[in-house]
Amino acid sequence: GYVMVDDGYEVRAYVWLFCWYCFFVFDTVYVKHMCESVPMTNWGRVYYTNALALVPLMVTLPTLNEQAVLAEVEWGIETIGPLVLSCVVGVCMSHAAY
Repeated sequence: GYVMVDDGYEVRAYVWLFCWYCFFVFDTVYVKHMCESVPMTNWGRVYYTNALALVPLMVTLPTLNEQAVLAEVEWGIETIGPLVLSCVVGVCMSHAAY
């Protein structure tokens, strides 16, 4: 199968993939339930789903020591530009999803 030909096979990578999948499924099912049972505006749904995504993010960032990586970033137009573009595209995708 696939694992036999995967040169970079590490169990850790697949554990994180499984964790992401579990969060993704829970988030999708829970948000669908909330959107159908609670009357909200389109922007309300966008804010609600993004607020739900912050919870695992706030647990994951300190666990993986991401603040150390962030402290080493040299901020300039070549780093801020793609970050802002990513945020704008993410908000547009969230808005278009509902």
